[in-house]
Amino acid sequence: MEKLGELSSICYSKILREVSKAVIYKENFFLFQLRDNDDSISYPNKWSLFGGEVDKDENFEEALKRELVEELHWCPNKFFYLAKDTDKTTNCNINYYLVHCELPDHKLILGEGQEMKWFTVQEIMDLDSICRPNVLRTMIKQAHKHIKTI
Repeated sequence: MEKLGELSSICYSKILREVSKAVIYKENFFLFQLRDNDDSISYPNKWSLFGGEVDKDENFEEALKRELVEELHWCPNKFFYLAKDTDKTTNCNINYYLVHCELPDHKLILGEGQEMKWFTVQEIMDLDSICRPNVLRTMIKQAHKHIKTI
């Protein structure tokens, strides 16, 4: 079981939250965020996708745009819906969107987390400190398969 902060596990157990996550890709790479090393958040110090919770009166796409502006100072023009999954550990419904990044790397400015890094599919498959490894690896495989058809 993934480590959750004590406060997070208490808060997340009561309310089913809606979340939007971006599977950001460029060429043959996917962008991940190293989450803060803070026990009060879910999956601290793990590599994860960018995105976050849907606020009241927001739809999934609006939330994803807002989160990407907060976390990367970037708002994509388009995204493609991939899948929905439920994280029972944090009590979240997570909607995954495929997002193509056309910006040069120096234009992406990290606003949250410890680090951002581009990974190949194989590097993601071999990554030890990844949030929800089976789910994220499946999403990356699904995204990679879809990208090949574009």
